[in-house]
Amino acid sequence: MVSGGVAGPVRDLIAQAPDLYYLGAVAHDIPFYDLSTPAGASLERMGNHLHGVNGENTLVPLCDILTESLREPGKDYLLAFCLGMLTHFVTDSTFHPAVYYLSGNYFDPDPVRRNRAVFHHRLLETGLDLWLQTRQPLRYPQSLAGLWRSAGRRGKEALSLLIQRYAPAGDEGSRRHFWRAWRNQRLLQSAFKWSVPWRILRFYRRLGHPGSAKLEALFYPQPLNLSFFETRAAWRHPVSGDLNETQLPDLFVVSVEKAIDLFNKLGARAPQAWADFLRTFPPVSLETGLAYVPVREMKYFLEEDISRSLQKSP
Repeated sequence: MVSGGVAGPVRDLIAQAPDLYYLGAVAHDIPFYDLSTPAGASLERMGNHLHGVNGENTLVPLCDILTESLREPGKDYLLAFCLGMLTHFVTDSTFHPAVYYLSGNYFDPDPVRRNRAVFHHRLLETGLDLWLQTRQPLRYPQSLAGLWRSAGRRGKEALSLLIQRYAPAGDEGSRRHFWRAWRNQRLLQSAFKWSVPWRILRFYRRLGHPGSAKLEALFYPQPLNLSFFETRAAWRHPVSGDLNETQLPDLFVVSVEKAIDLFNKLGARAPQAWADFLRTFPPVSLETGLAYVPVREMKYFLEEDISRSLQKSP
């Protein structure tokens, strides 16, 4: 849907390398799939920095990767990857304030409240994915595993730009963790489509193991009340408390319009000028939606248990 409203140059870049574009659109989240023990601390910092968890400048790494992608001519597929990362930047910063308000404090120091918020957050995003598929089916319906096969050498080259930004030469530990995390993300995306693991985790939670809920919420086969996304009328910004009556489906439209506007402005410039142009934008946190505002400033959350409205009895 984004590329369909984009003018000439940028549209062509995406059309010529859709696999690299979609790879870029999921790249921000790869560090969060490092499930090893102990997890790579630098990889966690990488994911947090990309998302502006602590109020970091979220455009600096994107501009650095974009600049690096232009060092060798004739590699337009790397620009498609960067455009995918920009799509993630726009989408998360638009959606996440509403998601955090509705689901609770994902970063709560209390483990019980935090686990509940993580469950609600993931359940909400899973339901939103399913709802969007009923309205705007993905035009490039490949699994991440299929996407990776399609991207081939170009895909590894693109992701190497990201890991090199955070793990300098010689930091082999972080690099191993990164590629392991990417493997985990591909494997888990496949598992989340299976109904049997979800039923096992649901049963396990009902036996008194609430920690399994964080994984249970990610599975697509579970019965969800998707009309929730058409009836939820208002939410408050988790930092300011300001009331916002834009419904979640409308936020999707807003994020698409923002991405199209950004891409058309980029298309009016030579790629060599893109990084400087991006630096004129506020480097918003992908979590709070505000520039330089960390997640610890979030204090407004819905008290309602949204799982009661979202989940249906199987």
